[in-house]
Amino acid sequence: MERHLASLLGARGVPLPSIRVVHAPVFHGYCLSVWVEFAGARPAAAEALAALSRAGMDARGEEAEPGSNADVAGQSGITVSDVAEDRNSAKGLWLWVAFDNLRAVADEALLIAGLLTKERGAA
Repeated sequence: MERHLASLLGARGVPLPSIRVVHAPVFHGYCLSVWVEFAGARPAAAEALAALSRAGMDARGEEAEPGSNADVAGQSGITVSDVAEDRNSAKGLWLWVAFDNLRAVADEALLIAGLLTKERGAA
């Protein structure tokens, strides 16, 4: 799991966050409890949720059901919910993240194929 996350984030220059994984005995899908540490001032949970939504994620506030393996099965993208400020760290923020790992690999393959096609077409 850490190697997979490192391969996704490392290529984008994003440092690997601390994670806690809760794995249920289901065919596919990942749910992660992710702790993010900010270099400067930590944004408020609502502000972070809004930024994640603008970045294209399914960002769910307190009024919505948190993401789950069953909820994201067969869906593209990443669901983020239960965004909470860490009471023990002035720079930390907790996120509950869910995504379909099989769909994520397929989406990444399509993206790479599209980029390679574009690169070859421009040559």
